[in-house]
Amino acid sequence: MTTTLRPAGPGRDGVYSICANGRSIGGVHLTPLGPWGAGTGWILHIQVLPSRRRRGHACVAMLAAEEIMRSRRCTRMASAVPEGNRAAEGLVEALGYVPDSRRLSAPVRTTGLPPSVRRMDADERTQWCAAELLRYTAAL
Repeated sequence: MTTTLRPAGPGRDGVYSICANGRSIGGVHLTPLGPWGAGTGWILHIQVLPSRRRRGHACVAMLAAEEIMRSRRCTRMASAVPEGNRAAEGLVEALGYVPDSRRLSAPVRTTGLPPSVRRMDADERTQWCAAELLRYTAAL
């Protein structure tokens, strides 16, 4: 069985189909741009059909992704693994990836502004802009 990565289509830079014997069985999304700047290739998402898992396709796809990122002058690879996804954790650990940071998230709060804060009306904004312009030019 041959596992390959093929571009998913025109205009979809960084998106590849994972193919086994020419048939698409999943996909991977790569980018050389991320929170750590140039030089770090990111595997943003990798997915294999449930019926094709645990056969090495994702492992081969990850290694091929590393080659693609190496050709784009990346010297380091990173992958975000959802918390609790043991299969993905096992895959990246087997390939030598180690935790080096922790990303936290929170829902956007819908509380709005406190009652003491209000929007400026047009006249206030005009006055404020004029005062700030004077202050700025005086500082020069």
